Amino acid sequence: MGTALSTPIHEGNGRRRAMTAIGRKTGKYLVVAKTGLQNNLAYAVNFFFDTFFYIFFLFIFINLWRTIYGQGQVIAGYSLSQMIWYCIITELIVVSTSSPFHELNNEIKSGNIAYLLNKPYNLLAYQFSHSLGLIGIKLVINAVAGIGFGLAFAGPLAGFLPGRLVFIVPVMIGAILVNYFALAALGLTAFWLEENTAFFWIYQKLTFMLGLFLPVEFFPAWLQKIALVLPFPYTTYGPAKLVVAFTWEGFLRIIIMQGLYLTVFLVLSALLYRKGVRMLNVNGG
Repeated sequence: MGTALSTPIHEGNGRRRAMTAIGRKTGKYLVVAKTGLQNNLAYAVNFFFDTFFYIFFLFIFINLWRTIYGQGQVIAGYSLSQMIWYCIITELIVVSTSSPFHELNNEIKSGNIAYLLNKPYNLLAYQFSHSLGLIGIKLVINAVAGIGFGLAFAGPLAGFLPGRLVFIVPVMIGAILVNYFALAALGLTAFWLEENTAFFWIYQKLTFMLGLFLPVEFFPAWLQKIALVLPFPYTTYGPAKLVVAFTWEGFLRIIIMQGLYLTVFLVLSALLYRKGVRMLNVNGG
């Protein structure tokens, strides 16, 4: 009788201890995120320089597209107004992200990671938590500037329904997360490679080509098929496409592909970090 009653009690205590441990770990990284936000707010004026360059690039691209479009034509299904807003959204995502590649790369190559491993946190989780504040501030400031610029130079986007932001904002967040953990995985290759910046350069250029500067629809049909199975369009093209031409089919395809690639890059980053740390410990730090 006593044994039968003690089993549920022990199981309940075990679950409570597990939940408490998870809560402590989560709380630790929430504190890191809060600290990062406060530190970045203290120097928020620095972000206005990034915003200036964001607006400057938009000004250049808008005038370029005005010249290309001429008078009232439609190219690959995009009007001039749609193309301008497409550029505003893709550039917004790019300038508002935080790249962990250089941070992780430098910590590993400098050997400073041996010191950081003695801290009571996972370096990868710490970097991500600390970046959240930076990403949040940049996204808000740049979004206000970009939307204001778009309304002034292109006017409201025809057919856009504000209620769709409930679906578009998660896709924008998904784009930032996919990009972040893809770059984290590339940065962690520094555990094995003395020079890995070529990976960053290739990733960056493919992101620029496959969705940042041009919508996928501008490419030949065979290249569109290839592009849409790669992760790059879902870090820029996906959210911008939903802003200028929302469809439920497009939303489902984009959110599924983002979920797939986010899972892949999260798992890959965790594995590379674990193996790299284990190798470092085996070799004496």
